[in-house]
Amino acid sequence: MAVPEPGTKVDYMDKLEVSIEDGSATTCSDGAAEFGSASYARPVADHASRRIEKDANRCQEAGAYYVLLERSGDGAAGPEPWDVELRFVSEPGLKAAAPTQAPESWPSASPAAPAGGPQKRHGGTSFHDSTGLSQGEWQDTIKPGETLFYRVPVDWGQQLFAGADLANSPAADDAQSVSNALVLALYSPSRGFVDDDSSMYYDGKQKTVSLDPVRAVRAAAGAVTARRRGRRGLRPGSEPRSPRRSTAQRRAAPGPRPSGAVPAAFERPYGEPERPERCTHW
Repeated sequence: MAVPEPGTKVDYMDKLEVSIEDGSATTCSDGAAEFGSASYARPVADHASRRIEKDANRCQEAGAYYVLLERSGDGAAGPEPWDVELRFVSEPGLKAAAPTQAPESWPSASPAAPAGGPQKRHGGTSFHDSTGLSQGEWQDTIKPGETLFYRVPVDWGQQLFAGADLANSPAADDAQSVSNALVLALYSPSRGFVDDDSSMYYDGKQKTVSLDPVRAVRAAAGAVTARRRGRRGLRPGSEPRSPRRSTAQRRAAPGPRPSGAVPAAFERPYGEPERPERCTHW
C-alpha cells in the first residue's frame, strides 16, 4: 500500500507497482496501486501473488521469490517520498477438492436498506485498525483529506453492495462545486484492489456514490475505504453539518461458503468541509 503524506502532489498517472519474481526474473504476477481520475494524495493498494496451479509452468517450484516495488508516473507529481506498507499472506493448500467455478449470473439490484435507522460508528485509520461493521445502517463524519477504513465480513457465495452519501450543505446555494469529492473503494483481505467509485461531483446538494455489484465468489473476503477530497471549492460556512452516509449490504447467492472480511475505504479530498456520512450495511 502506498501512503503519500497529506497534501502531496500526485497525478492520475502515478502508481506504485508491485510484482513477484522467481530467481530467473520471471514474473509470477503483478498489480498496481493507482490514484486514477481522483488525483489527490490518499492510501492506495494492490497485491501480487504466487499460486500453485494445475498445468501452470512458471513460479511453481519451491525456493526464493522476490517482491519488487516500483513507483512510476509521468513526472507531473511532486518529488516527496511515499510511505509504503507491506503485508505478507500465506494460505495453506486445500485438503480436499472444492468448487472453483464462479456463478454465471448474479443479482444486480441492491437489497433494501435494513430498518432501524443509522447508528454512529467511526472508521479506522488503516487496514490494520479498520472498524468492523455488522448488519445495520451506519453514520460517520469525515474530515477533508481523511481516509476511513471499515472491515466487512462476507462469506463465499455472498455479494457485497456498497454506497456512500454526502449530505446537503446548510448553504448549498453558495457552495462551489468539487469534482471527485468522495472516493469509495473496495479491497480484498490480501489488500488486492477490487473496485472503486470516484465520480461524485459535489455542489452542496446531497450526492451518492456506489460500487458496481460484485459477483458472489469474487466478493468472498476483503475491506472498504472512503476518502474525502480536501478543501477546494466550498466556501466557509457552506459545509454540510449532517452526516456522510455510506451503505454496504450483502446478499447470499448459491455457492461454497468460506468466510472473510472485505476491507473498504472512504476517501475525501483535501479542502472540502467536514461532513458526516452514513453507512448502511447488509
